Amino acid sequence: MEQVMATISEAIESKVIVEQKLGKTVSCFAVDGVTLGFVSITDAIKNPAKPPSKHCKAKG
Repeated sequence: MEQVMATISEAIESKVIVEQKLGKTVSCFAVDGVTLGFVSITDAIKNPAKPPSKHCKAKG
């Protein structure tokens, strides 16, 4: 998919930066080269996997 550059207003850009600083993935959408808005996506934090040493000991 080709990536096309678009202009973005200061208001939208500042909101995007806030979302990114919160660790979210942001995708902007634009029409005719003008950014109209964005969506931000957050992954749920999962419990960490068992430490490898415990896994290895259990396997013998």
